[in-house]
Amino acid sequence: MMMKYYLFDMDGLLLDTEWAWEEAIVIEFDQLVPSFDRSFFDHISGKGIFDITKEFVEDHQLNHSFIELGESVIDKVIELFVSKPKCMNGAKEFVQKAKMEGNITCLVSSSPRRVIDAFISKTGMDDLFGMITGGDEVEKVKPDPSIYLKAVDKLGVNKSNIVVYEDSIPGVLAAKAAGLLTVKVNAKQTFDAGQDESYQSFIDLL
Repeated sequence: MMMKYYLFDMDGLLLDTEWAWEEAIVIEFDQLVPSFDRSFFDHISGKGIFDITKEFVEDHQLNHSFIELGESVIDKVIELFVSKPKCMNGAKEFVQKAKMEGNITCLVSSSPRRVIDAFISKTGMDDLFGMITGGDEVEKVKPDPSIYLKAVDKLGVNKSNIVVYEDSIPGVLAAKAAGLLTVKVNAKQTFDAGQDESYQSFIDLL
């Protein structure tokens, strides 16, 4: 059996982090625009934090650095998640199984590297990934394909040997734009963004 390279997203796919991101964003954004419109969350799934803070600052015409706001959200989300870490059902077991079968398991997340390191360390997954690519390694994050193209370049392997696992529309779009076979798992909503396969949970893949 040919060795495969499995590329995993992190937030919402492997780790249950979206509650922490949303809570951190509310805490930090409310300080600038009290009780801001929560419908803002309807379209930010899968986006990088600095894209999110840039949009917020521009939407509200704030005289505030979106970079500083993003860093504040990052500090808060790390604080929140490490106090209550949780993996998605079957996710850690699936990555462990893939690695035990001789495949190379990698993490490709729009989150900054310091978030990734804190999250996977707290959930005991820091020894499971042969390569990690974070959002701060590229100028544009998902749905732009740059982060996946960067990962492919770092691996130096044929794209036909790579399988991507994603849970969001931006993630699937990024992976497909990079020319990679893409599997949708743990999606919060029903969608078809061109993914090759879809599963409700990693439990279905064990």
